[in-house]
Order: sequence, then C-alpha cells, then structure tokens
Amino acid sequence: MRIWIDASQPGAALRVFSLSLLERQLQNLQKSENQLRGLENVERKLGGMVQAERQLRQIAEEHIRPSEIWIELPEGTSPPSDLPAEVVEPLPIRWMNQAGSVRQRLQRALVDAAGEPVLAFSGDTVVDQRVVEHLAWWSGGSVVFMSDDGDKSGACLRLEEPLPDVVDPEHELLEIAQAAVHTGTAKQLQNEDMDTYIKKLRRELAPYLFR
Repeated sequence: MRIWIDASQPGAALRVFSLSLLERQLQNLQKSENQLRGLENVERKLGGMVQAERQLRQIAEEHIRPSEIWIELPEGTSPPSDLPAEVVEPLPIRWMNQAGSVRQRLQRALVDAAGEPVLAFSGDTVVDQRVVEHLAWWSGGSVVFMSDDGDKSGACLRLEEPLPDVVDPEHELLEIAQAAVHTGTAKQLQNEDMDTYIKKLRRELAPYLFR
C-alpha cells in the first residue's frame, strides 16, 4: 500500500489545535504504524510459536504499513521545517515537487505503484482516523469516501489502478472522486459501511472529513 498526499494546497499549512493539517494526517498514519508494532511485540513475546499470530501480523503489515508516502509540495518549495522529527523520521516519506494538475500528479503516483493500492488524501482536509483505517484495512478494490459539507466537502480515495482518461481534467481530489464513482472506476463508501459506534463516547458518531 502506498500513500499519496497533495500538500500543494495552501490549506495544508493551516493549524487545528496547534497541529498543521499535514502533520495531523501523518499522525493518523503513524497511529496505524504503532498498532502494527504492537502486533510485532505480541509475536515476540509468544516466541513466534503461534501460527495464527504470525499470519495476523502478515495481514496487518500488508494493509497498514505503507511502502512509501508521496507528499506533493508546491513547485520550488522545501519540506515544512515545523514537522516534528518523531512524526516524520519513522515514516517512508518521499517529498515531491511535480508540475501538473492534481489528477496528473495522482496519475503518476498510480502508474509508479504498478498495481499496489494507493490511498490518496488532500493536505487541506481533516480526516477521521476511522476512514483511514477502513480504506487501508477493510476495503478491497477502488473505493472513495466523500463528505457532504458544502464548500468544506472533501474526499479521500483508495485506488488500485490508474484513472481512466476523461474529457475534462479534474483539479481537485473531490472532483476526481466524483468522476471515479460516476464512471464506475470506484465504489462510494457510505457511513453505514463503517462502524460508527465510539466506545469512549458510548454513542454513534458519523465519520467526518472536511476541508
């Protein structure tokens, strides 16, 4: 699995509760990495003698640990200097400064992935951890999640093959997601497809994603 984040949007540098939106997305990915380390620790404690535990770790590694994280920056810019080292250094990040529309740059990432699933996010959005985990862990094939929040609507995608040619080039990830659903390239993930019960709050809460 690969991750593609379009951080060329101005909103990627905005801060919510002292964290930039890009850092918040990277922390979401790091949470999944920490869950995988927990499984590895369990296997070490068991001495590797339980076959089911090894198989579970292998499945988790395939669905959680990204082989590479492409972060698209505005042309001619350097990686943000305010990202904490403890967030950036453990992750396999590849900083990119590519020309072209959002669709063109995402297409390059999909071609480079050569069939490996790609999770695509826009750096100017706040994404529910549950959405990230569902796309990474439980979804198969190409799937998109879109929010319905007016001018704050956004999208994230899981794609397993390059995008088909379309007449009009899309310039936002939300437009790409809409076109993918319209052409049958990807299925749309609905709220009811995910577990909306939050144990700590003891209530149902719809997954969120907004720009």
